[in-house]
Amino acid sequence: MNISKKCLNPMCNKYEDASKKNYKSCNDCAYLFKPGITGLLDNIRKIGISVLLISVLVITGFAVSKAVFQNHNNETSSSSAANEISSPTEETNPKIPGTSLDNSETVLRIHGSNTIGTKLMPKLVEGYLEKKGAIQIKTTEGSNPQEKKVEFKWSNQDEKTYDIEIYSHGSGTAFKEFELAACDIGMTSRKINEKEISKLKAIGLGDLSTVKSEFIIALDGISIIVNKNNPINHLSVEQISDIFSGKITNWSQLGGKDGKIRVFTRDENSGTYDTFKNLILNNKALLSAAVWIESTKDLCTEVSKDINSIGFTSFSYTGDTKPLSISQGTADPVFPNTFNIATEEYYLSKRIYLYCPENIQNPYATELINYITDDEGQNIIKDCGFATIDIQVDENFKPFTKPTFKNQKAQQKYNQIVSNAQGRLSVNFLFKNGSSELDNKSIKDLEKVINFLFRNKYINSEILLVGYSDNKGDYNMNIKLSNQRALRVKELILNQFSALGGRVDVLGMGPEMPIASNKTSGGMDRNRRVEVYIMKNIN
Repeated sequence: MNISKKCLNPMCNKYEDASKKNYKSCNDCAYLFKPGITGLLDNIRKIGISVLLISVLVITGFAVSKAVFQNHNNETSSSSAANEISSPTEETNPKIPGTSLDNSETVLRIHGSNTIGTKLMPKLVEGYLEKKGAIQIKTTEGSNPQEKKVEFKWSNQDEKTYDIEIYSHGSGTAFKEFELAACDIGMTSRKINEKEISKLKAIGLGDLSTVKSEFIIALDGISIIVNKNNPINHLSVEQISDIFSGKITNWSQLGGKDGKIRVFTRDENSGTYDTFKNLILNNKALLSAAVWIESTKDLCTEVSKDINSIGFTSFSYTGDTKPLSISQGTADPVFPNTFNIATEEYYLSKRIYLYCPENIQNPYATELINYITDDEGQNIIKDCGFATIDIQVDENFKPFTKPTFKNQKAQQKYNQIVSNAQGRLSVNFLFKNGSSELDNKSIKDLEKVINFLFRNKYINSEILLVGYSDNKGDYNMNIKLSNQRALRVKELILNQFSALGGRVDVLGMGPEMPIASNKTSGGMDRNRRVEVYIMKNIN
């Protein structure tokens, strides 16, 4: 089991706080602090003589070692920030494109999310290289399981081996690596934040939040997982928050069997943790007894061993555990399946991103991203358990069973129209805050929807666009705003779809039927949406 804590090894600068005491081991360098002779021997075995000298200082007195650590950090920060995430061996032998290391030349560096990098990205890179005609393609793992490279050659006569590097130390590390010019593509399971945008723009990488630099390649969800033998099948958002903050400590408090709840969590560098913290904890402190784990696979393994355990992980990998349905407020519980995640109506849905600088010069980067967003890449994404960005139709669609409407006329209109739908598309158009401007994903989804309508020959079909808003402000104004958003999507679709003889109608529902909490910015973003339905054929 890998417990991700703050590292006392000053040669390992992956973690920011080098003085935190309550930790056991570091996943990045395998440094293990133990007192006395045991610690000395362990240091000799794991990280060598250079770190042994500092270990001696730790043994003789923490005050002395702390001063040494601070001095080391000051020196490294003033000389070069490039060692912040790298391991000691990488500090002396940085892998950059065009440089031979371990008998191979790195042509592309992809760093960031563990959710993407562990399994999905290696598969995508292998598929991309195979399509380009590369041979002898194989993925190898370094001494750290979160660091991989996909090796390949262009011909049997080629003496040189090339590789594409995939480092998976968490979403936040992607943007740090951009600052250090240490990667070409960033993998994240969260959106870039304003601070990161400003930093990268200031060093000449451009605005990474634009449609030119931000690519949503898939959708995932955070699954709340328990042991398969746990009788609990669903929890509310509030209950999950109380468990992970320590307010609820026994399964009997939730109607389950008596047993002290054991909490497992992803590490702080994980985009999965960042999303969970924002959507579930909502400014509450995480339970101090929670066990931090870097690897998704290891977390699932731990939960599968203990009937009283609970954790959260990516929807795409839940191992031998049981995912729970989630409810919010009085809404019905929603299970994390592919359609609910694709429409982002499962509360803990999240987007999977790739980022690259605006001025990216590496041809491998642009080619790989194009491959990933095309059909072949999306098939691999589907095989790996993620929801694709391809458009699908759910012909077994059923309207909400228990919607709570403030306006009875709106409820009657919704039931009358939507109950006649032949199917619903697996996309919600989302908007930027307070406007009718589509967000980056929706801009690209628009083209996908139009292509889907052409490809599936919905020549004489009627399309219904149902718009919604958040609940901030006047109810009637929100009805108008939701209608305007639906009209905006209609305008964009009709530019091409009208040529097929199709009809596009709109319905504005305002703040009715929220799919997420209006108490968070992320929840309001999802509630400001336009749903797409295929209606009966026109006679």
